Amino acid sequence: MHSEDENILLSRKKFVKEGDVTSHPVWRNEECALESTKRVVRLAQKHKKKIHILHVSTKEEINFFSEKRDGVTFEITPQHLTLYAPDCYENLNTFSQMNPPLRSKDHYDRLWDAVDETLVSTIGSDHAPHTKEEKK
Repeated sequence: MHSEDENILLSRKKFVKEGDVTSHPVWRNEECALESTKRVVRLAQKHKKKIHILHVSTKEEINFFSEKRDGVTFEITPQHLTLYAPDCYENLNTFSQMNPPLRSKDHYDRLWDAVDETLVSTIGSDHAPHTKEEKK
């Protein structure tokens, strides 16, 4: 599952600045990802089910997964392993906008730690094609 807390997203909508792509990771912040991930992992473990979390993008989630391995797998995307904020937004503008958003270098570095430590289960593309016009 794609793990972002909808209630947190709605409460943070005020952080969206029209025309400012750098507000995207501020709006869809780390708390939004981590709280959703904790909740669904807790539910899966309570009901003795396996769960796979898609598009992990935060160091906080990686730290959580390093402790909660039973029945839990997760994916990191190539774009989260090759781009980070604010550089990506300065260089690519809306072409770097995705959900969950590209985050700062400390998150990027921790995602690479998860690869090096073989914590991550899958590198997945999350291929969602858009035309140039749509991305602009």
